[in-house]
Amino acid sequence: MESGDNHSEVQTCLNEIELCKKYSVATNFVVLLSHRYGSRPTPANIRASVFELLHEIVRSDPNQNDDAQLLSQSYQLDTNRVPAAYVLRSISSILPNIISSNTEEMKQADKEWKKINNRIRTCLRQAAVTEKEILKGILSGSDANQRTLCFFREIEDIHDHLSASKVSKYIDLHYSNDGQPIIDDEAENLLNRLKYKSISSVLQSNNIFSYKVRWKADGINRCVKSRVMVGSDSLQHEVLEHAIPCKTYVAKFHGRTDVLHKVRHLI
Repeated sequence: MESGDNHSEVQTCLNEIELCKKYSVATNFVVLLSHRYGSRPTPANIRASVFELLHEIVRSDPNQNDDAQLLSQSYQLDTNRVPAAYVLRSISSILPNIISSNTEEMKQADKEWKKINNRIRTCLRQAAVTEKEILKGILSGSDANQRTLCFFREIEDIHDHLSASKVSKYIDLHYSNDGQPIIDDEAENLLNRLKYKSISSVLQSNNIFSYKVRWKADGINRCVKSRVMVGSDSLQHEVLEHAIPCKTYVAKFHGRTDVLHKVRHLI
């Protein structure tokens, strides 16, 4: 809750990736991408010179006076940083009920914050958390091809199922005034740039795996259910406890058939 209130969740994710890269001895980063680009969070801090330029651009548009005021209210200048930066105020300082013990008040404050956040994002576009994590995991290292695997899933007919109840979890959508789902073209373009330019320019082709599937309602749940059912088999657990060490020992075993043949001839 605290990381969400002070907008540090993105940095927390990036710090975890850095720790994985530092302490893992083998593969330390696996990319899983399909059709959804992911959330594009409001930047937690912006260099002062950049923010002031953006604010001036927004303020110069007569139709965006309210947005300019919103930016001024949402960001606070921090001159202790080098260089100076504007820092996004905590949600609770704008909407105190976001940390209320009353569930209904907290839900209402969360709704209000989403509206405010969307307005800020319209003015200040920022790359998705997913892309930030991938760029941190791949592009910031010199040994990406030894430490990174990437898996692309393409749901071939997903555009034919935009009205399905759960499809928004798999592709970025927004909705028309009459509630019709519309593909978020901007997110789709950013995703394609990430998949086919940013990643492909760094990773070798044998580190990238692509899979094509078709949309099936409740498909993942059925797959997970079958895994759970298999996992609950106590007999299989017992067999695996013996099979796995056996496989390890066999892999290290080297027969001496030639020596045994010589011994046999000597007997």
